[in-house]
Amino acid sequence: MKVTVSINLGGYAFTIDEDAYEALQEYIRSLEREFEGEESAREIISDIESRLAELFRQKLNNYKQVITIDDVRAAE
Repeated sequence: MKVTVSINLGGYAFTIDEDAYEALQEYIRSLEREFEGEESAREIISDIESRLAELFRQKLNNYKQVITIDDVRAAE
């Protein structure tokens, strides 16, 4: 049985498995490093998070309720 985590991303709640959560955190940290020092860095990252949320919402349905590492990798 896999461990899952509940997160809020782009204003939406998701259940995400632990491996996917770690990959998503690393991706967001890399974005923060990339845009460090930019005046609008927070806005850019927020926009990217919103887009990720849109992509994740498309992956979910009545039969699939958890975001997986494959979903995160496809969205990166």
